[in-house]
Amino acid sequence: LAGYSNHVFINPKNIKDFENELKLLQELESPYIVRYVTCAADKDFYYLANHLCEYDLVDYMEYLRQPEQKDRKETSLRRIVEEMLLGLQVLHRAGVVHRDIKPRNVLIARSDDLKLKQHGAFHVTRH
Repeated sequence: LAGYSNHVFINPKNIKDFENELKLLQELESPYIVRYVTCAADKDFYYLANHLCEYDLVDYMEYLRQPEQKDRKETSLRRIVEEMLLGLQVLHRAGVVHRDIKPRNVLIARSDDLKLKQHGAFHVTRH
């Protein structure tokens, strides 16, 4: 279930925004958005469990640099760009702006499927 360690400190003033974002993420059905399974909390942190993703984009690019991956590197890079754009399109159509696109917020599953993530980086523009 859990891929990357997902524990975040939430400022008490932002708890409602965080909870709304989690609800939105659970409603978004897309192969390009990280699917959060559950959330737990203690006095300092929220802990998120999401579907397993073996790599973030930094680690995946390092993996593709290996000599034995040479033949699939170009195809993989094209697919990454395409799936990232499709994920952003899903968010845009839902009225959501991702405010923190960076390699650590792009996850890759073992099946080579790309997933966008980031708690606290989505901004809902719809009303």
